[in-house]
Amino acid sequence: MTVGPAPSWPPLPAGLTYLADAVQAPAGLVDSVRDVLDRAVAVPDSDAAAALLQAVPSATAVTPQRGVLRQRMLIGGSPDAPSRLELQAAADDTRMHQQELDALVERLRFERAAADQAHTTAQAVAAAALAELEASDAGVVAAEEALARAAVEVRDTTMRAARAQTALADARSRRDGAAADLAVARAELAHLDEQPAAVAGQADDQGTAAASLIATLSQATREAREAETQCRLSLRTAEERRAAATARVAALRRRAEHERDQRRRAEQEALRRAAATRTVTAVLAGLDALAPLVASTREDLAAQRQHAERAHTEQRALLRTRQEDATRLAGELSTAVEASHRDEVHRAELRVRIDAALAKAAEDWGVGPTALLPEYGPDVPVDGAPFDRDEHLARAENAERALARLGRVNPLALEEYEAAQERLTFLTGQLDDVQRSRRDLLDVVREVDSRVQQAFVATYADVAREFELVFARLFPGGEGRLVLTDPDDLLATGVEVEARPAGKRLRRLSLLSGGERSLVAVAFLVALFRARPNPFYVLDEVEAALDDVNLGRLLELLTELRRTSQLVVITHQKRTMEAADALYGVAMRDDGVTTLVSQRLRQPSLVG
Repeated sequence: MTVGPAPSWPPLPAGLTYLADAVQAPAGLVDSVRDVLDRAVAVPDSDAAAALLQAVPSATAVTPQRGVLRQRMLIGGSPDAPSRLELQAAADDTRMHQQELDALVERLRFERAAADQAHTTAQAVAAAALAELEASDAGVVAAEEALARAAVEVRDTTMRAARAQTALADARSRRDGAAADLAVARAELAHLDEQPAAVAGQADDQGTAAASLIATLSQATREAREAETQCRLSLRTAEERRAAATARVAALRRRAEHERDQRRRAEQEALRRAAATRTVTAVLAGLDALAPLVASTREDLAAQRQHAERAHTEQRALLRTRQEDATRLAGELSTAVEASHRDEVHRAELRVRIDAALAKAAEDWGVGPTALLPEYGPDVPVDGAPFDRDEHLARAENAERALARLGRVNPLALEEYEAAQERLTFLTGQLDDVQRSRRDLLDVVREVDSRVQQAFVATYADVAREFELVFARLFPGGEGRLVLTDPDDLLATGVEVEARPAGKRLRRLSLLSGGERSLVAVAFLVALFRARPNPFYVLDEVEAALDDVNLGRLLELLTELRRTSQLVVITHQKRTMEAADALYGVAMRDDGVTTLVSQRLRQPSLVG
C-alpha cells in the first residue's frame, strides 16, 4: 500500500509532493517509513528548496546537489559577527541534529537488518511451504491411486455378489424342485402301500424304484441345501467386502479432500510469503536509495559541527578566564567578610561577658555597675596592698570549694523527715500484716496438704485394690499391683505399675508386648472407674490392639461398668458394636456431604 503523508503534515505548494506519496510499504511498516521520511519533499534545485522552506518552514527539502535542507533561525547577537549565544545555539543545534541523524542511521540499519532477517525467514518458510506442497501433491496422487484401486475392488466385489445371488437363486430353485419330486415319490410309495396283496410283487418293484428315487431326491436336496449354504456364505462375504471397500473409499475420499485443503492452504501461504518478500525487497530498495542522501547530510553537518565546536572552544576559554577572575575577587571579598564577622562576634562576646559579670556582681554581692569599678576596680588596694588578680582568684576558688563542701541549706528537711517517719510507720504495719498473712497461708497449706494426703491415701488404697482385682480378671493367673515410688513423701511420690502375666517374670511395662501394655492400661483405667465411679465415660479405641480372648474379658468389665455409668466407646471392633445399646456412625453421601447414621439395638440397661 502507498504510505502517503500524515494528517499532521502541512499542505505543499502546487507542483510539489511529499516523498511518502512515492513509497509503497506493508501496513505494518507505514509508521516507520513516515518517521524516516518526516516531511521530506523532493525539489529540483536550491532556489526551489528556499521557496519551499519559506512557504512551509517545517518541511525538509531534498535536492540532487545539496542533499537535505532544513530551515534554522537564531535570534540575538550583533549583525557584524556571531555572538556567543548564537554560537552556543548553533553548536547545540548541530549536535542535536547530528544525534538525530545518528539515531536515524542506527534505526535504518536495525530496520534493514530486521528486513534481511524477515526476508531470510520468508525464504525459509516459502521453501518449507513448497516442500509441504510437494508432499501434499504426492499424498493426493497416492490417495487417488488408492481410490482407483478401491473402486476396482468395489466393482469386483459387486460382480461377485451378483454371481453369488444368481447361484443362490438356482440352488433354491433346484431345492424346490427336488422337494416337489420327493413329495410325489413319497405319495406314490404311500399309495402302493395301500394296494392289496395281489399286486404285491408289482408293488415291490415299484417300491424299490420309489425308494431309489427317494434316495436320489434326498441326495439332490442335501446337495441343493449345501449349495445354498455356500452361496449364502459367498454372498455374506461379498457384502462384507463391499462394505469394507465402501468405507475405505469414503476414508480415501476424505483423505484426498484433506490433502486438497492442505494444498490450497500451502499455496495461499506461499503467495503471502511471496508478497511479504516483495514488500521487504521494496523497503530495502528504498533504504538503499536514501543511504547516499543520509551520508551527504551527515558530512555537511559534521563540517558545521567542527566550525561550531572551534568557536565554542574559543568562547569557553574566554569564559574560563573571566570566571577565574570572578572567583579570585569573590575569595578576597569572602575573606574580608569573614574578618569583619569575626570582629563582630568578638565584640558581641565581650558585651555578653560584661553583662554576665555585672549580673553576677549584682546577684551575689548586691553591687551595681555604678559602684563596682570605683570601689572594687583593679586600681583600688585590698587590705592596704595593691590588687593581685591571681591571688584573689585563688582565694575565691578556695572559698567556693569550702562553700560547696558545706552544701546547700534545705529549709524543708524537717517536713521531709516527718513524711519519711510516717512512711516508715505505714510500711511497718504493712510488714506485720504480710507476716500474719504468711502464717495464715502456711497453716492453710499444711491443712490442704494433710487433706490431700488423706484423700490420696484413700484413693490409692481403693485403686490399688481394684487394680489387683481387675488385673486378675484380665490376666488370669497373673499378678499386678500399684507401688509408690516415695512412700515417705506422699505429696511428691509417683505411682508405678508392676505387672506379671501368667507364665512370665516380667515386672516393667516396657518389656510387655503392645497388646499386654494396652490391656494393663485398660486395667488401670477400669480400676480408677470402679474406685471412683463417674456417671459418664468416653473410651477411644481402647481395644484396638487386643485379640478376641482379651476383648471378651474387657467387654465383660465394660458390661459391669455400664450398669452404673453411661459409656461412649469409639471402636472398629464388631464384637464391641454388638455389645452396645445404640450405634452412631458418620457416612459421606454421593454429593460429598457427611451425614449421621444411628441405630438403636436394645434399650439401655443403666440402673439408677
